[in-house]
Amino acid sequence: MGKGKHFLSLQPYNKIFTDLLDKYPFLGTLNIELEDNDLEKLNHLWSSGIIFDDVKDGDTSLGAIITLPVYIKSKNAPLNENQYIKGIIVKPLLSTHNTNIIEIVSHLNLRVSLGLSDDSLLEFKVQIE
Repeated sequence: MGKGKHFLSLQPYNKIFTDLLDKYPFLGTLNIELEDNDLEKLNHLWSSGIIFDDVKDGDTSLGAIITLPVYIKSKNAPLNENQYIKGIIVKPLLSTHNTNIIEIVSHLNLRVSLGLSDDSLLEFKVQIE
């Protein structure tokens, strides 16, 4: 079981993402490596995100996360140019990923739904309310 699948199977995280997506989340995350200019843009947006402080599973602290709503599509996917899939970018404040790796949660298996391979290019739009 991957780490994303494990954490999304935990009730506290599952509830957070079900509420944010208005749908039950796929049990796994899509990890994306950002280029420096995209990472810099995203770093300016985190202050607009929703912060979930010290998420707990019983007595176990899972750490805090910051989330941002996102709409994502593959530049190679068979979607029309105006069709995006809703997701949530999640930034765990305790993470083993490099800082240029982001995780996206969706109700769909994004890798399959977008027809992605390891070198696929993606386009995403962060929606700040």
